[in-house]
Amino acid sequence: MARPPPASVLCPDDITSSGYLYGWTSPVVVVCGVLDADSSEHAQVTLQRLVAQSGIDVPSELLGDCPVILGRCTFAKPRPELSFYDAAYGSHRLILYSRPDLRRLQLYTLDAQLHLFKPSAGPSPRHAVSDKTSPDALIGLDPTRLPVSSSSILRPETIHQLNYGQLFSPCRSRVSQLGVPTSDRFRRHQDLVSNIVKKCRETIPARVTLTALQCSVLFSQVTTRIAQVLSLPGDYPRLAPIITTALISQYIAFYNCIWLILNDIIIGWAVGTIICEHAAQIATILEEYIRRLLIDDLQWVLVWLNNWPAGLKLNSELSQFYCHLLLGAVTGWNRVLQAVLLPYLPQLIYFAGAVGTCGVTLTISLCSDVLALTTAHVRLCYYISCLVYRLQLNIASSLWNLFRGKRYNVLRHRVDSWSYDLDQLLFGTILFTLAAFIFPTTLTYYALFAVSQLVTSLILAGLNVALVLVNQFPLFALLLRLKDPRRLPGGIVFTRGRDDSLLRIQNQTLPISTIFAHYQPFWASFVMAHNPARLLGSILRARTIVGESYHS
Repeated sequence: MARPPPASVLCPDDITSSGYLYGWTSPVVVVCGVLDADSSEHAQVTLQRLVAQSGIDVPSELLGDCPVILGRCTFAKPRPELSFYDAAYGSHRLILYSRPDLRRLQLYTLDAQLHLFKPSAGPSPRHAVSDKTSPDALIGLDPTRLPVSSSSILRPETIHQLNYGQLFSPCRSRVSQLGVPTSDRFRRHQDLVSNIVKKCRETIPARVTLTALQCSVLFSQVTTRIAQVLSLPGDYPRLAPIITTALISQYIAFYNCIWLILNDIIIGWAVGTIICEHAAQIATILEEYIRRLLIDDLQWVLVWLNNWPAGLKLNSELSQFYCHLLLGAVTGWNRVLQAVLLPYLPQLIYFAGAVGTCGVTLTISLCSDVLALTTAHVRLCYYISCLVYRLQLNIASSLWNLFRGKRYNVLRHRVDSWSYDLDQLLFGTILFTLAAFIFPTTLTYYALFAVSQLVTSLILAGLNVALVLVNQFPLFALLLRLKDPRRLPGGIVFTRGRDDSLLRIQNQTLPISTIFAHYQPFWASFVMAHNPARLLGSILRARTIVGESYHS
């Protein structure tokens, strides 16, 4: 007859004295600690007093049953010797675990349950143990490949017992005041501030989120920062003896927001000081580039295209029309810049440095708005040339259907066969001849401003990416990962002890990919919008290229 496998016993690794063991037996044996008592009856009375002082209602769904006296412990190096009252645990396999420090918000978790920004339904990190992990799957987590026979060794109740068992410790003074103590007066002030913020958030957005403000990256960043500041009182984590992953997530998100705002201000103060001190020099250089790249070079290219560039013979009349029309737009915008922007460029540069004292993101946002303002004539010329080019593509598509004996059915949204008269075919041939001869001219001017608009959009997109990185960078989480990885639990793994004889439960640190997981939706949409093949297809099909708007 085969002998049953030994029972698994989870025992803390900080036992340094002999006494009576207490803990849980369901769903697996979890040793909570050792009581110094004269007899088992005395140990039972002490345990009942500890349970009453813990402030936790047991039995409960969190911990299961009440802790009980399990047996005796005889302390001996290198490990204590355990003897249980229940004969079923006479032959057991010892698995050590380190008590999580609840004051430092350390917990054991079955998987990556922390949501640092927005909850995501992504896959669990590698080697993480979920609630549905089978016992055989645990062999792959343990490099020793020892079998884990108990099917309930890692259940949610077991994890809670590992986390909160220290609340029943006789030395509970070290864990009695968890987190930041909050007095009644502090709670009343916090509730008052939260109610005021709630009323402000209900009334302000209706007046602030205007359509005109949404066109400016600067105002969008200002409203984003105001919303973050107003949400801080309501997001303040109210710590309690029962620390949960939701509370840890709220704690990290709260202080990460504060760190981002403070670092934004510090970096903005340094950058803004440099900009303010060299505002005149920066304005001189910037004015030269604006005149040369956005005005003079653009006018020169338009005149060059009108004079049969590189031997390409364009339609003279249409080319002159394009040249005069687009030159008029460029010259008109040049006069606007000369009268409105360029004379006040040093003051604008100084203002960009001054607003940097409130955050470098405001300086970046202002740069984005200035770039969009100074390239407004490029965008206007692009829209005009794109409209004409799109109309010619539609004409070419209709003539292609005409020569094939087809017609587009606007009611059924499909191409049907159609019989055309001779005069219709003749008129279509004349239109095709006209379209074919003027198409190179239209394509040439369209290509010029399509490339210009593409470059401008990529620069604006780069500035928007910088804003998103600064506004959502997980700085506090990365510092926690470097300082104390146990405060970012991402699952559980089994490892060997130093003597290669005992299993040990250890927290899996939250991986870097999970910390930066909130960037995945933005990065996916950014890559999709700026895919080279998609941009080239948009240019060839005359689809409007617009700089990506900022969303934090």
